[in-house]
Parts: sequence; C-alpha cells; structure tokens
Amino acid sequence: MEVQSQIEYIEKKTTKANKAQGSLFYLGPTIKRYGLCKNTIFTEFPESIVTGELVSKIPLIKLLFVKTGKLSESRKLLTTKGTSINKAFNQAKEAIINGI
Repeated sequence: MEVQSQIEYIEKKTTKANKAQGSLFYLGPTIKRYGLCKNTIFTEFPESIVTGELVSKIPLIKLLFVKTGKLSESRKLLTTKGTSINKAFNQAKEAIINGI
C-alpha cells in the first residue's frame, strides 16, 4: 500500500470514529406517533421528530438523547430513582399511557 492510500485510509477511519462518538442514542420508550423507537442511534439531534409539540407534552424528552460515549453511565442513571434522566423516562412513559 502506498503512502497516499494509507493516509486516505487513516483519514477515513478517523472520520468514521469521530462521527460515531458524536452520535446520540435514544434511551426513551418507543413513541410510534412521533416515529421514535427505543435504542435508536441518531447521527445528530432529530429536530424534525422532537418538535415543540412533543416537548410540550414531554418537557424532559431531550434528556433521553445521550452521546454514545456516555451510554453506559446514562443507562445506570436511567434506573436510579430521582435522577433527571429517570424522571424524563417516567414522564415519557406516563405520556404514552395517557395517549399522547
């Protein structure tokens, strides 16, 4: 492999890794009406899905989108009663039960 092709290969892998680190993971429950599925990875914040209407019904919904690098920590906090992410998840579940 010549030097130029090695450089291109390394740049491509680095770009791919940087995109993965900037990705967001949705930890909340599935909300079919808005097209949100649990455990979905987004390359950027989905402003087309998380609209003012959804935020008005679930004010803490944005907390359920976490960077993939903080996924392990966020999952622990999700199950810890009283944390902001736990409150956001419960708020989303309650909204679904109430038929958002």
